[in-house]
Amino acid sequence: MNSFLLSLKIFAFSLLLGNNSFAQPTEVTSDLVYPTTFIHPGILQNQADLDYMKSQILKGEEPWKTAFENLQKEANFNFKVQAFTHVVRGSYGRQGQGHKELSASAKEAYRQALLWYVKGEASHAEKAIQIINAWSERLWDFDDNDAKLIAALTGQHFLNAAEILRHSNSGWAPEEIQKFEQLMLTVFYPYIRDFFTEANGNWDAAMINTMLGIGIFTDRPDIFKRAVDRYFWGPNNGGITKYIYPNGQIQETTRDWPHVQLGLGEFAKAAQIAWTQGVDLYGVADNRLALGFEYTAKYMLGEEVPVYGDISTRGRGEFRDIYESVFSHYTNVKKIAMPYTKEAVALTRTNSTWGFLVAQRAPVQLSAIPENVNGPLENAREQTGARNSLNQLNEDEFIKVKPGQSIQKAIDNGSKTGKKILLEKGQHLLKESLKLPSNIHLEGFGLATILLLEEKVSGLTVGNLNPVAENITLKNFVIEGRESAQPEYDPNQGRRTRARQSAPRREGLVLAADLINQIRNIHLENLTVRNFTKNGVSLRGAQRVTIVNCDFSDNGSNVVPGKGLHHNLHLFQSSNVNISKSRFSNSPWGSGIMASLCENIKIVNNESSRNKRDGIQVNESHSVEINYNLLEGNDRNGLHFENLFKGNSQLTIAQNTIRTNGEMGVNSPNNQTQQRNYNFIQHNKIHASTSLPNDHFLSKWKKVSEKLNLPQEVQVNGANPLLAARYLLEYFRHRKGLAHPSDNNNYNEIPSSKDYTYAENALKHVMVGQPAYPSFFVGRDINWESQPVKDKEWVWQLNRMVFWQSMGKVYKDQGDEKYAREWNKQLIDWVIKNPRDDRHQLAWRSIEAGIRGNRWTHLFNYFLHSPNFSPEALLFYLSSIFDHADYLMTKYSSGSNWALMEAEGMAFIAMTFPEFKDSDLWLTEAIKRFNKEIHEQVYPDGHQRELAFGYHMGSISWFLRTYELAQMNNKADLFSEDYLKMIEKMTEVPMKLAFPNGTTPQFGDAWTGEPGQYYNKLETWAKLFDREDFLYVATEGKKGIKPNQTAYAFPQSGLYSVRSSWDPEAIAMVIKCGPNGGGHSQPDNNTFSLYAGGRNLTPDSGSFIYSGDPEGRAWFRQSKVHQTLTLDGKNINYAPKLLLWKPGEKHDILVVENQNYEGMAHRRAVIFYNKSFFILVDEAIGNEKGLLDLNFQLAPGKVSIDKENLAVQTLFEEGYNLSIKAHEMSKLDLERQEGQVSFVYTVKVPRPAFSFSKEWDGKKNGMRFITSLVPFQGKTPPQLDIKLGSKTKIGSNKVTLEIFINGEKETLSYHF
Repeated sequence: MNSFLLSLKIFAFSLLLGNNSFAQPTEVTSDLVYPTTFIHPGILQNQADLDYMKSQILKGEEPWKTAFENLQKEANFNFKVQAFTHVVRGSYGRQGQGHKELSASAKEAYRQALLWYVKGEASHAEKAIQIINAWSERLWDFDDNDAKLIAALTGQHFLNAAEILRHSNSGWAPEEIQKFEQLMLTVFYPYIRDFFTEANGNWDAAMINTMLGIGIFTDRPDIFKRAVDRYFWGPNNGGITKYIYPNGQIQETTRDWPHVQLGLGEFAKAAQIAWTQGVDLYGVADNRLALGFEYTAKYMLGEEVPVYGDISTRGRGEFRDIYESVFSHYTNVKKIAMPYTKEAVALTRTNSTWGFLVAQRAPVQLSAIPENVNGPLENAREQTGARNSLNQLNEDEFIKVKPGQSIQKAIDNGSKTGKKILLEKGQHLLKESLKLPSNIHLEGFGLATILLLEEKVSGLTVGNLNPVAENITLKNFVIEGRESAQPEYDPNQGRRTRARQSAPRREGLVLAADLINQIRNIHLENLTVRNFTKNGVSLRGAQRVTIVNCDFSDNGSNVVPGKGLHHNLHLFQSSNVNISKSRFSNSPWGSGIMASLCENIKIVNNESSRNKRDGIQVNESHSVEINYNLLEGNDRNGLHFENLFKGNSQLTIAQNTIRTNGEMGVNSPNNQTQQRNYNFIQHNKIHASTSLPNDHFLSKWKKVSEKLNLPQEVQVNGANPLLAARYLLEYFRHRKGLAHPSDNNNYNEIPSSKDYTYAENALKHVMVGQPAYPSFFVGRDINWESQPVKDKEWVWQLNRMVFWQSMGKVYKDQGDEKYAREWNKQLIDWVIKNPRDDRHQLAWRSIEAGIRGNRWTHLFNYFLHSPNFSPEALLFYLSSIFDHADYLMTKYSSGSNWALMEAEGMAFIAMTFPEFKDSDLWLTEAIKRFNKEIHEQVYPDGHQRELAFGYHMGSISWFLRTYELAQMNNKADLFSEDYLKMIEKMTEVPMKLAFPNGTTPQFGDAWTGEPGQYYNKLETWAKLFDREDFLYVATEGKKGIKPNQTAYAFPQSGLYSVRSSWDPEAIAMVIKCGPNGGGHSQPDNNTFSLYAGGRNLTPDSGSFIYSGDPEGRAWFRQSKVHQTLTLDGKNINYAPKLLLWKPGEKHDILVVENQNYEGMAHRRAVIFYNKSFFILVDEAIGNEKGLLDLNFQLAPGKVSIDKENLAVQTLFEEGYNLSIKAHEMSKLDLERQEGQVSFVYTVKVPRPAFSFSKEWDGKKNGMRFITSLVPFQGKTPPQLDIKLGSKTKIGSNKVTLEIFINGEKETLSYHF
C-alpha cells in the first residue's frame, strides 16, 4: 500500500457520468424552482377548493355534511378572547402563560372563518376577525422552552383563517390586515425563522408549515423559499429525509406515537400548502411522505414494522386526524396505493372536522399515469444489522456465554480450541475492553444480545489483542455505545447529549495494526454498532474485510480530538474491503463511511444517510467502487472525494441514488480518475452544473404565456407561473381531439437493441452523434458542442438527439423512471445552453431544427404521462419548440431534402401544438412547401431528384409522415390531389431498384445497407396503397402477388434495373445515367452495380464521409473510381440521353449516352443476355485525344488478372464469382488501378480495381469497347466470345453482335 501511495498519479481519463451534479460548483444553487408570486387564497386551500367544499356541504353530500356538523359543534360563537402580551410555554406541561389561550384562539379563528365561508353569515367572519385583531394588537413575544413550537402550532391556524377572510369580502379592514401582517412578520416569524435544529423533527415540520403560510399571506417568496429549503435540507431531524427513513421509520418512532403523528401531520400540511402554490413536496425522495404514513398507520393498526432502536408503544392505536390529505393526494393524484392509511382514514373520518374538509381538493382531471398497485412499504429499504429471525444455530458448535459470565475467558478458550463463541440473550456488561485474538468467531442472538461497557466506563468496547490478527468473525449481535441499553423516553435527548464535546468517550469496534496488512480476514455480518461518541467501527491496516448486512449508526460525535474525526465506519490504510447491504447513518458529527489511504474497496448496496458530514468520504485511495448505494439527507455531501495529497484514483461510481444532501450530490476534484455510470442525483442543495434558477424559468413562462392560447384553468392561475405550469401540464395530459403516432392510443413500437444501448449510454452522458463513430462522453456538465472527431457531422447529429428518442422508446417499453428523470434534466440543460442565436450555429442549422421539430413531438408523447416530466421542463420544452417553429418559418432550402425536414418539423409542431397562436401559419406554410416540393423534387418516374437511395427513402418518410399526421387529425385535404399518388410512385423505387436481397445500389451519397432493410416499409406501404406486389417483395414471396416485370426504367431519373427473377439469389444489375442530383450526387453516369446470388460483385464506391476529411471525400467522388469511361482520368459531366430501352422475354437491352466531356460522348449499351450475363458495348464518340480508361471496381476479395487475354476473374470460395473479359479490341491494355469501397460511413476498405486502357488519337470519330460480365458458380465461367456482326461505325444507331457460348453462335442486333 505504501508503495502505491508513493507512486500514486493522476491519470488523464475520460469521465463517465449519469448526472451533471459532480463538478465543483461555480455558485450555490439547487435544482429547484420556487414560486415568485402567489395565488390567493392559497394556503391549505385555493379558491376552487373552498368553493368545492362549500358546494358539497350545502348539497348535503357525505362525508362533508358530517364533518361540517362536527365543526359546528366544536365552534364556540361565544368564545371570549383573552390575548396576552407575553406568551410563555415550557416543556412537558411546565407552568406557562397565555399559551393555552393563544392555541384556543387560533383554532377558533380558523373554525369561524370556515363557517363564514360556507354559511355566509357575517357573524362568523366578525368573530374570526375579532379574535385575530385582539392578538394582533396585544402579542409581543414568546418565551421558554417551547416558544418556537407554540408560535408554529398557532400561527398556521391564524394564517389559514386570515387567508380566507382576506379574500372573501369578509369586511376585514385593510389597516387590520396590515396589523396582522406585522404580527406575523415581527413576532411569529423571528421565532421560527432559524428553526430548532436540536429538537425532534416535529418542531421543524410545524415551523416549515407556518413559514410557508407567512410567505404566502405576506407575499414574501423569500420566506416561502426558506421553508421549502428546510423541507429538503433541514439538518439533524429537520428535513423530510431526516424525519422519515427509507424503511418508513419515523425519527420519533422510538419516542411515542402522538409525536410521530404530530410531525407527520405537519409535514403533510406543508406539502399541501406547497402543492397549492405549484411546488411538489409530496414526491420528494420517491414519495417519502407516503412511506412514512403507511409505516405509521400499519403499526398503529396493530401490525409489526421493522425498526432501528426500541420501538415505542406509547400512544399506539390513538389515531389523530392527520391522514385525509395524504391519502387523498397519493391515491387520487399520484395513483399510489395506501392501504393502511385508508384504514386509518376510516377510523378518524367519523369524528373529523376541518381535518377532512380542508383535505379534499376540488376535482381535476386525474393524470393518466398508471396505478402503482404496490404500496410504498413494498419498496421500503430492507432492515439491516442484528436480527432476531436469522437461521437456527447448531449450539453444540459454540462455547456459550450468559450475561454476567466472562466473555474474555470464552474468547481465549475459543481461540485455543477452535470453537465459536455464542453470546446468549441479554445484556453483557463489560468492565473493560474485549480483546480479540486471531481465529475467533463471536456470534449472538440478534437484537436480543447486547454488548456494552458498564456505566461510568469509557474507552474502547472491542479491540484486537495483538497488532497482528486474522480470521475474526463477529455476527448478529449489538455493540451498544450508551451507558444503558434501556429504552430512552426521548432518544433525541440522548443523541444530543452524546453529541457534545463533554460526552463520555466511548468507541465501538477497533481493529488496529501497527503495519499495513497485519489485520487480515475480518468478517462482520448482521452486526449492529450504535451510539458511540467516537468511531462505531474503525479498521486500520486491515486486509480482506467483509462487512455485510450490518448497521453502524449514530456513532461519531464531537468528543476530542473533535468533530468530523469520528464516524460510523472508519477505514484507514486498509485494502480488499467489501461492504454491502449495510447501513451507516445518523452520525452526529461524522460521516457514514470514511476511507483514507485505502485500496480495492467495494461499497455496494448500502444506505449512508442523515450523517452530519458526508454519506461516504474518501481521500487518497485507489480502486474504489461505489455502486447501488442510497446516499441521502447528509448535511454535507452525499459522496465526497477529498484531495489532500495526490488524490484518489480509479474510482467507479455507478447506479447510486444521491439526493437531498445539504451540499453537493458528489463533491469531487476534477483531477481524479473516475468512471461514472448513471447515478440518480437530485435535489441536493448545491447543484454544480447548469442550474435552473427562477429567472430562466420565468423567462420561459413569459414567452409561453405570450405565444400560447392558454387554457382557462391555466389563465386563472397565471399569477403563479409555477402553479400555472402544473395546470398546463395537466391540460396537455388530458386534452382531446388530437392524435399523434407516439401518443398512448397509437404507439406500438418495440425498442431495438440499439435503442437500449443508446438509452443506457445517454444516462451516463455517453452520446451518439454521427453513428458511424463511437459514442463519446460529452462531459459531466454536457457540452452540446462536443467535437471529438474532425467530422462536424458528429456534433450536428449529436444535436438531433437520436439517443433521446431511444430513451423515450425504452421508457415506453420498460416504464423505468430513470429515463424520464434524465431526459427531463437533459432537456432543460439543452434549452438553457442552446438559445436560438448566432453563437449556437452548431445546434441551429435548419436541418437539425427540422429533425428536432419532428422528434421532439414524439419525445413529448413518450414522456408526457411520466410523473417525472415536470412542469418546469414543460415550459422549457414549449419555449424551445416555439423557437424551432418560428425559426423554421424563416428557413426554406427549396429543392433539397433539407426543405422537407424543415417543413416536417414545422408541421409536426403545428399539429401537435395547435394551442400556439401561430400554429395555423406554421401548418399552412409547411403544407404549402410540401405541395411545391413534391412536384419539384420528385421526377415523374417517382425518384427523388438527388438520386441517392437513402435520401430518396428519407424523402418518402418526410413527405408521408406529415401527410399521415394530418390524416390522423382530419387535415389531409390540405394536400394537393395528386400528393399521395406521387408518394406511391416514390415507394415503387425500393421494389424496382433494390437488389433481390433488399440491399441497394450506393450511387452518390448512399450506402448499400442490410438485406431486407426496407421490407417493413414495403409491408406498411402495401397496406397503405393496396399493393400486393409490395407485399410479395416484403415477405420474400410468402404473401402477395409477384410483380409482373423483371426490368424497370426510370427515364427521367436515369436509373434502370434488370433481374433474372424475383428470387433472392437472382442475378441483377442497376444502371445509372441521369441528371445532376446536386450535392449528394457523383459524376458517375453510365456506372452500374451487378449483383448475383446475394453478392454485389461490382459495388459502387460509396460516399465514405461528408466532413472532416475533404481529400477522402474527394477521392470517392472521382469518375474513374466508378464503372464508367474516363479520358485522362478526368471527372465527367452530366448530360444524359436514353436511346433505347427494350426489355424482352429473353434479353433486356438498354442504350444510354452521356456527354462526358465537351468533345466526347460515352454511349453504353447494356445487354442482359438470356437473363444470365451482361454484354457492355461502350463507345467513345467524338474527336478528343488522350488515354481512355474503361474502369471497373470489384467487390473486396482476391482476383486473377490475365493481361494477355484481357480477362479478370474474382476468386470467392463460395457463391457467385464474376468473369470480366474484353472482346475484339486491338492494342488494349489491362491496368490495375487504385480501388476502395465504403459500405459504412467513415470506413473504407481496399478492393481490386482495373481498367481496359487505350490511347485515343482523336481519329475515326471514336473508340469502341466490347466487354462481357459473366456471373458464374463453380470453378470456371462458360466459354464466351463476342464479335461485331459487321463493320459498324462508331456512333451508329444499329449494332449487330455475334455471341459464341461454348461453341454455339447467336446473332443479336439492336437499333434505335
